[in-house]
Parts: sequence; structure tokens; C-alpha cells
Amino acid sequence: MKVLITGASGQLGGGLIERMPTIQPITPSEDEATTGRPSFAVLDYSETRAFLGDGPIDWHSNLRLVLNAEKALG
Repeated sequence: MKVLITGASGQLGGGLIERMPTIQPITPSEDEATTGRPSFAVLDYSETRAFLGDGPIDWHSNLRLVLNAEKALG
């Protein structure tokens, strides 16, 4: 899967990223993390969402908001 995030001007990462990074997936056996992980786990954030009063947030939109905020900070 490829994801391309562009700002309103069409710049990569809203103008904060000079080149597209390469992300290479790894298998669990290649992960050097020492923390044991269950073979299947699901994060239940329903209580947090109920407290905040909103629904699931689209990560594309959130990433764009964060990149724009970073750009505004200079």
C-alpha cells in the first residue's frame, strides 16, 4: 500500500517532507522489541471516544492537520 500526503499546494507532506520515505514492513521475528506481544490483540478505545464525545478519526485527516500545524510553527 502506498500513501501520498499532499498539502493544498500539492507539495509532499504539506511542504515539510522533501522526499518520500521508504517504509519496509518487517515480520514479528525481525522486530527487535523485547516486549512480549499477544498473537492477537485489539485496542478498545470505546470509553475514550465516549468521554471525548466523538467518533473514529480518519488518520489521513489527522496527519494533514499535524503537518499543517508543524509547518505553521516554522
